[in-house]
Amino acid sequence: MTPTKELKKRAREALAEKMGTVILAFVVLIILSFGSGWISNTLFPENSKLNIALGYVFSFIISILINVISAGMLYMYLNIARNKEFSLNDLFYFFKKYPDRVITATFVLAFINVLTMLPYTIYGYSLPTDVSDMNLLMEMAVKSGVLMIIGTVVYEIITIPLEMTCYILADNPQTKGMDALKESIEMMRGNFWRYFLLKLSFVPLMFLSVFTFYIALLWIFPYMAMTEVMFYRDLTGELKVQKEEEERVARDYVNPMFDSYSQNEQPQE
Repeated sequence: MTPTKELKKRAREALAEKMGTVILAFVVLIILSFGSGWISNTLFPENSKLNIALGYVFSFIISILINVISAGMLYMYLNIARNKEFSLNDLFYFFKKYPDRVITATFVLAFINVLTMLPYTIYGYSLPTDVSDMNLLMEMAVKSGVLMIIGTVVYEIITIPLEMTCYILADNPQTKGMDALKESIEMMRGNFWRYFLLKLSFVPLMFLSVFTFYIALLWIFPYMAMTEVMFYRDLTGELKVQKEEEERVARDYVNPMFDSYSQNEQPQE
């Protein structure tokens, strides 16, 4: 098993001089996420229970499509980590390669997200809109924030065994969505806490991003995602093979120099 420190080092090396494209891809996802929310609120204003239900369904469908694009971004990260060609077109890779497989897998992840965020969603819809008391507004904001954080944390913990699904589909697009989920669970067996601690190690950076008005997240999230790519490559043994190849190349480079030095040092007869 490769230590987290080395995984992060390899992630930084892989992203060097490529951050422009990576950040742009991340910005595209942000725009799509916020844009879908704006469209949902515009098409289905929360003035009736029917509109609320339709808006919720619409948002769920859009979230699946955005998850497919997110999976494409992970495919792009894999290409970068392997020193292969990459571009923003990679974001739409899974729309061209067996999209039904990815949609099946992301549907499961989206459904889990809906369940874990249900208390937050229900509380949000139950809030009155005509509150003027600042103390009450603050209390509602705190409760809403706590429910959102709890839902996010629970989602992250539940889905850790499924985190390798999109990488598996990127390497084997013919794999069925449910089979990829099962393969991810098997791959993560015995690696749950190692992966959890890896994700947890980025929390301090996220807190520090507050002092940059969250602009630093444009660098932190790609850095975190690439480190997770390295974790996947470590699980498959690919990173070990790469490390052995690097050591072999280093030996092949050093040995001729050493041999040449030894010959020069031999006494002349």
